[in-house]
Amino acid sequence: MTAPLATRLRRGARSLVVTGLLRLLSLIPLGPAVRLGAFLGGLAARLFGGTRRLALSHLALAFPEKSAAEREEIARRMFVHLGMSAMEITSIGSFADRVEAYMELSPEVLRGALAKGKGVVFVTGHLGNWELMARAVAKVGAPVSAVAKRGGDARAMRLIEGWRAEGAVTTLWREDASTARALLRVFKENRVLGLLCDQDTNVQGVWVPFFGRPAWSPRAPADLALRTGAPILVGTSHRKGERPGDGFLFEVTEVAYDPKPADKEAEVLRITAACQAVLEEAIRRHPADWVWMHERWKTQPPPPAPPSQGRPFRSGRLERGPGGAWAGVDRRAGRRVRQSFTDTRGRNLHFRGAIGAATQPATWRRSRLDRGACREAGADEMSEDHGFLLDSRARGGVSDHSHNSWCWEHG
Repeated sequence: MTAPLATRLRRGARSLVVTGLLRLLSLIPLGPAVRLGAFLGGLAARLFGGTRRLALSHLALAFPEKSAAEREEIARRMFVHLGMSAMEITSIGSFADRVEAYMELSPEVLRGALAKGKGVVFVTGHLGNWELMARAVAKVGAPVSAVAKRGGDARAMRLIEGWRAEGAVTTLWREDASTARALLRVFKENRVLGLLCDQDTNVQGVWVPFFGRPAWSPRAPADLALRTGAPILVGTSHRKGERPGDGFLFEVTEVAYDPKPADKEAEVLRITAACQAVLEEAIRRHPADWVWMHERWKTQPPPPAPPSQGRPFRSGRLERGPGGAWAGVDRRAGRRVRQSFTDTRGRNLHFRGAIGAATQPATWRRSRLDRGACREAGADEMSEDHGFLLDSRARGGVSDHSHNSWCWEHG
């Protein structure tokens, strides 16, 4: 549906102002730009009380042993750091030829991983300056492709995409249909795939500890590594000082894994937990360099459901029910099936299935697998048009009209 003309004009004017301001700021050299960023960050800490309080609430969860004054100081320094980081990105043209020195990266681990010829899965987070990290990797290692989500301002997105491209960083937009194939080309061409994995987003993931609490974490790094054999590196950066020109220390850690695990799901969980542990350890050492306003623990696993006796499911199809829940409709009788379950992210699901079940499922996993991809992943197809056995623990599954395969495991 097209927005009203007045709305489109207002959005267009705002977009022109934002992109014009970004272009103007890009003319400021690094030193003055970072000082301006520090000032603006400190001002934001005083003006944006809601964001500061949100950051403080998360700091209290992560660092209960610290005093309120210590957490206040971390939150203030976080704002200053983010202001400096934003201006470092806009002024990149003034020091692009020495970005690897500004980031102080020892390239041995990265080059050793690339020497294997399978590409690199490079995991990082919103710690330090992640945009400069990508440029530094491209400068000393190989071209980088970074997966990102489009923002609301198309002009600003094109401008940022252009800045990244100037530093040999290609943006792969998560929403584009071509991104899946582009991901695999990265590994075939022995390049680096950058993934930001420190946020609670609506992607395939697993529950792993983060600061002692369950956190929904992307499983893509583990899945891609197990599929391609590419090594996994976790990169973190932190400021060496708060003066303009101090730069960052860029550290890289390799996460080892079993390329042919007996239990793939267990290995995915172990790899994901190891990556999050590296990020957590770096954040603990330099807490002011992370984005504490992000709701990292927004989603929490539901309490385990008590086991109960199930019954065979009827053949049918999935439909959205009241409130957006999935509901199963019996194809023959046209009535709703009474079985209902809760997935690992707390969403209530009501549906049918084509496979009999002896026990009500207690745990759900979701995967973006259609029939062809399921075969390619080595899964066993359980019925003609829906239901896949994804691993030895799964006991059934159904696929909705968007090819979202829902597979259940017995508790």
